[in-house]
Formats: sequence, structure tokens, C-alpha cells
Amino acid sequence: MMDQSYVLSYDVGTTGNKTCLYRIAPQLELVDSCVGEYPLQVLPDGGAEQNVDDWWRAICKTTNTILSRVKLEPSAIRGISLCSQMQGSILVDSTGQPLRNPMNYMDSRATKQIEEFCTMASYESAATTRSLL
Repeated sequence: MMDQSYVLSYDVGTTGNKTCLYRIAPQLELVDSCVGEYPLQVLPDGGAEQNVDDWWRAICKTTNTILSRVKLEPSAIRGISLCSQMQGSILVDSTGQPLRNPMNYMDSRATKQIEEFCTMASYESAATTRSLL
């Protein structure tokens, strides 16, 4: 397997990380896949957060699982692709350490602020449109 090229693909999702190993050939070929689950913290105030360390542990575990099952040396990996949950941000300090748990796209704590913004944006849009007439 060492003379062939492979790509690891990660999908950091809401409830788990999906890792796939593909062989680069005339056609992309799925060699193996693995899922590492982690919790979603749903808070009483409408918050929905996750722990970045849970994401990292799932990525490491699924990668090691696939490489050991397929008996592939890491040096055969020629590329890595990542995709993640929509609208997610990890706020970090100057050393790269997370400042807080990232909010998940399901977080609804800012519902009031969003409604106020949309009302204001709609009013400003209407005022701008009227001035163009």
C-alpha cells in the first residue's frame, strides 16, 4: 500500500466526526471509514455548545483506528480535507487555547438580538429604498 497515495477526509459534525480514507486512483476509491461520537451540550438558557477537545479526540481516535485497520503508514497520506458544522467559530487566545466552548449552530441564546437586528435592517432597507424613488 505504500506506493499508492491516500487522502484522509474529516467531517466534524454535530454529534460526531466522520473520517474516511480514500485511495487516489483513476477513480477516487473509499478504502475505510470510521465515526467517533461526542456530546452536544444543550444548556437550559437555549445554548448549544461543544468542547473542542472532544472534536480533537474523535479525530485522533478515528484516524488511528483506520490506519491500524488498513495497516497504512501515515507517510502514505498525501492530503487531508476538512469540513465542519456551519457557522461555527473557535475563539482562541494568543497560544491557540480555546477561550470557551464553541457555540453550535443550534444555539438560540441571541434570538432577541437577531429579531431586533432584523427589524432594524428591514427598517433601514425600507428607508433606503424610499430615498431611491
